[in-house]
Amino acid sequence: MFIVAISNSIKHSLNAHRLPIPLKDRFVVFDVRPPTVDEWAKWMNEKYGDDWDKRTLAYLTWKPSDISVNTEEEEVKEDEYLPPATPRGWSYAAHMLKHMKDEKLTEALVRGKLGQAGERFIAFLKITPPTFDEITKKPEILKQCTTEELVMAAFTIAENAEKREAYDVIKYMLLNINRGNRDAHNKAHEQTKLSYVLRKKQRR
Repeated sequence: MFIVAISNSIKHSLNAHRLPIPLKDRFVVFDVRPPTVDEWAKWMNEKYGDDWDKRTLAYLTWKPSDISVNTEEEEVKEDEYLPPATPRGWSYAAHMLKHMKDEKLTEALVRGKLGQAGERFIAFLKITPPTFDEITKKPEILKQCTTEELVMAAFTIAENAEKREAYDVIKYMLLNINRGNRDAHNKAHEQTKLSYVLRKKQRR
C-alpha cells in the first residue's frame, strides 16, 4: 500500500507546516510545476468546452509569463494588496468573461483576481483586431497589425477554422506577413495552430 500526500509549501500557504526530518525521510518528494499555457488551455477546453472566453488564451499566448506572477513573497514589493496571477485565477477570469456583460464590473473583477497581470490583460482586451470577414475580404490588412492585433486576428481565424476561407487566410499569412516582425509572426502562427488543434480535438 502507498500513501500519497499533497500539500502547498510553507511559502505558498499559511496553513502549511514544516515536516519533521524523520517524516520527510519516509517520503519521496516531488515538486509539481505550474501548467504551461498549452496545458492550461487543454484543461480549460476539456472542462468548459466553449464556455470560456478564448481571448484569455490569446493574451497568455502573447505573454505566457503572466500565467503565474507575484506568487513569491519577494516578488511583491508594492501594491501588496493585489493578488497574484495563477492558473486558477486565469480560469476564473476566462469563465467569468464569457458571461459578464457589465464592462466596469468585469474590469474590477479581472483586476481584483489577477492583480498587475490583470491590468495588462484589461489593456489587451481593448484591442480591436479586424473581423474574420474583413480579413477574408482583404487579408493584406494583416500587414498593418501590431503584435497584439496579429495574435487576436490569428485566434479569430482559428475560431473559424472549419471554413474554407480560413485555410486561404492562413496560407496568405505564411507567405506574406512581414517576416521582419519575427516575434509577431511566430506568435500569430503558433496561436492559429494551437487554437485549431484545440477546436479539432473538442469536436471529436
